[in-house]
Order: sequence, then structure tokens, then C-alpha cells
Amino acid sequence: MAEGRVHSFDAPGEAGAQRPDEAALWAALASAKGPAEFCRAWLDLQCARTPGATSGLILLEGGQGTFAPAAVWPAGPSNIDELKAVGEAALTGGRPVLQADPTQPGVTCIAYPIASGERVHGVLVLAVAAARPAQLQATLRDLHWGIGWIVSLVWQ
Repeated sequence: MAEGRVHSFDAPGEAGAQRPDEAALWAALASAKGPAEFCRAWLDLQCARTPGATSGLILLEGGQGTFAPAAVWPAGPSNIDELKAVGEAALTGGRPVLQADPTQPGVTCIAYPIASGERVHGVLVLAVAAARPAQLQATLRDLHWGIGWIVSLVWQ
């Protein structure tokens, strides 16, 4: 029998190990009560899992074609004007948008529509610092899978 190394995914530093705060973020998502708390918990988790994330925003349909912030990361007062502008471009086009943030050199804003079928229900916007093209592509793939959580909320 060949000797091999047994991988413990709970050990710090091992591939696949959760960061200490990630378990708490998953617990907050699982125990969220109501749409606002769910959106905040989901955005906290998504931003924590996105390398270089500096800020995030979820805009959801509020009625009569208007979209309002459902969650902002980090929590607290912040200027979300640039995130909203990129989000509006994704809402209009119905497809992801990547755009350099003119107010922060080296930061790319990624806007990903929250849609089901042909209907756009909102948009997620993340600002990511110092991201290379491969990292941006990986982030877009993660968002493609992660947006399903928010779509399920919209369906409810």
C-alpha cells in the first residue's frame, strides 16, 4: 500500500479549509429571517469569498421598474454611487458588465444581473481590487452559481 498524506479540510492552511469566519457567515445565511437579512448575509458571504472584494451592493426590483438597495457591503455608511452606475448598465443590458472604477485606480466593478428567464429582478455589483483577467473570470463564474440563491429569494 502506498503511503499517502491524509488531508484534513478542517486544519488551517489546508486546501479547501474554511476561514474561521466563513462558518459564521454560512450560519448567518442559513438562519436569516426575511429577505433583507438573507440579502445581507448572502452579500457578506459572497464578498468574503471573493478575493480582493472592497465593496458590494445588491439592487432588487422595488416595484414599477425601480430598483433599490437590498444589501450593501461592508455594512455602514458608504458611497455606492459608482456601484449603482455599473449596476444600472447591467440592468439595462441584461448581461454582466465589467468596468474600471474611475474613482479608485486598480479597482474593477463587476455587475451581474439577477434574472430568471427574460426577466431581470435586480443586480449584484462587486468592486474588486487588483484583479487579473483570470481572477475576474473566476469571480464571474462564482457569481453565476451564487446568484441562484438570490433568484430563489425572488421566486418566494
